[in-house]
Amino acid sequence: MTDKEVDVKQEVIDGVAEKLAKEGTFATRDFVHSELMDAMKSVTLTPNKDVDGELTPKQEAEGKAAWYKQVIGYGREWNAKAWDSTTSGAAAELIPSVVANSIIKKLDFTPFRKYALHYPYSPKGTINVELVLPIAYRMTTRGTPVTEAAPTLNPINYATYGLMAWMGVDNKLIKEATPNVVNYIEDALVRAVARKEMTEWTLGAGSGSEQMTGMYSTADAVNMTSGHDTLAEIDAADVLSLYWALEAGYSDNAVLMAPNTVLAKIASLNTTTVTYLNTDTMKFLGNHDVLRMPSTSFAAPGNGIVAAYFGDPNFFYLFEDGPIVVATTDQGKTAMTEDRTFVCAKVYTDGHLILGEAVKALKYLT
Repeated sequence: MTDKEVDVKQEVIDGVAEKLAKEGTFATRDFVHSELMDAMKSVTLTPNKDVDGELTPKQEAEGKAAWYKQVIGYGREWNAKAWDSTTSGAAAELIPSVVANSIIKKLDFTPFRKYALHYPYSPKGTINVELVLPIAYRMTTRGTPVTEAAPTLNPINYATYGLMAWMGVDNKLIKEATPNVVNYIEDALVRAVARKEMTEWTLGAGSGSEQMTGMYSTADAVNMTSGHDTLAEIDAADVLSLYWALEAGYSDNAVLMAPNTVLAKIASLNTTTVTYLNTDTMKFLGNHDVLRMPSTSFAAPGNGIVAAYFGDPNFFYLFEDGPIVVATTDQGKTAMTEDRTFVCAKVYTDGHLILGEAVKALKYLT
């Protein structure tokens, strides 16, 4: 019970006690109890997020469902402001934070965003990073600093660009929106964004600055044995080459990232003495986590193509220009003829592996 609730109830009790005192000594215990109970039934406390703190899951779910029913289903104005015809996104409605925040939370729990390091919000810029692990040096003379050397820095340029996911929702369905319907919409948008980010994490997203730079071009290469340019030819020596190539300084948080086909091939190499991939615990060579990547995150096997990555994914920086933006519209020929409302989730991002030696890429070799 909050302090506010305690204070309100105490005021009620004091008021009833004062009333009974004025009526004399004829009040019985049962009468006092009835008076108190009747008075307490009339006390209604409305949750106030600013005063009481976080909304409960039930309040949050009901609030989101109410918004979807009101704005999407019936096309009414939402009291949290609407875009007008002179601004970008005409005919769309701004999304209250209780709706947008839920999508942000779910998106940040996708595999890529759990592992990548989230750089502070910034639309574009340049950061300088060390090309190698920094090393401390001994001072040869007490009190005299070591000689300063030129740093081995690598400038990383980033510029965030939009990534959008759309879905059409039938208005008849949304008019009766429940928390379950709302979760379905949110999950669908999150999956759409997550699939694209997982692909761009490894393969990149095009050319120029409109991209997330894929690890295929920035991670340090580890070649397989010559002649191993197909999935079937991956052997234990190739796997061990990838494992031992990683500098010990990055091994504590190292993760094996590969598609199911490659993981299955690695698991097939297990022997009675060496377990390369434990399928019960999904651990790689002892205690390293395994991330099952979608097949779309890798190109078809061939000379110079990456089969798997092993390293610390925290060295992949995710650059964002603010949190995810959600918008809706019931305008446009398609939406009107199909009696649908379209929901869009949009996020501005870029991404780079800032240190190549932190992640190793196992590549096929003809």
